[in-house]
Amino acid sequence: MKASAIIVHWNTPIELNRQISLLKPTKELEVIIIDNASEKSIKNLELRNKNLRVVENNTNLGFAKACNQGATISKGEWLLFLNPDTFLTSDEILKFTKNAEKKSLDAASPEQIGDSYFKPLPTWLSLLAEFSPVGRVLPLSLFEKHTLFGGCLLIKASVLKKLGGWDEDFFLWFEDSDLAKRLYDHGYKVGWLPVTYDHAGGSSFVKLDETYRKKLFFSSMNRYAQKHFGVIGKLVVRSLTSLNTRK
Repeated sequence: MKASAIIVHWNTPIELNRQISLLKPTKELEVIIIDNASEKSIKNLELRNKNLRVVENNTNLGFAKACNQGATISKGEWLLFLNPDTFLTSDEILKFTKNAEKKSLDAASPEQIGDSYFKPLPTWLSLLAEFSPVGRVLPLSLFEKHTLFGGCLLIKASVLKKLGGWDEDFFLWFEDSDLAKRLYDHGYKVGWLPVTYDHAGGSSFVKLDETYRKKLFFSSMNRYAQKHFGVIGKLVVRSLTSLNTRK
């Protein structure tokens, strides 16, 4: 099988219904849905007669762990991890994989996903520029390496396995940056390719309380810093957390 589309879903049934209406499993493409204990059972959605593989978790395991669940049961040479609010057709997915093969890429995301998603691979300096007034004199465009977009991330199944999968210590946010950094660090080829898609953007995030959302975001940022930064970087991220979460 050429590719597996793995959709991690949490409480966005309207978007998921639209997404699966575009995806038709074939001999080259399978579609896997991992539901992270949505409030309403996804059995009520239009899943019948679509040959989809569906896993319903009893608790919300977080994005990274759900991605690993999907990867474990997948059969594709390529894995495309999708948020339910990223809409593209089965033909476009297969075109995406073939283009990645032509470019000899190991992982890729769509180009022109938008400024809010095409961000530098996090360093303590890039985070300082993004989340403090330093950004007024240090634009993010100066940073050469960029992170992949977890909401539409294509990767060779063999490469993901060699990297040990997604880091499940990240519940939400920064797991895609962590994966991108490990790809760079191990010398894999990362790129951005033209893909025809529609992206609603952040449909599940808006359901989270703002205070909790901010706490979760900066908690993940600190997790990233603890894993990848030195002493100075960890102190910078701790200061940014304090600056951005004070009431």
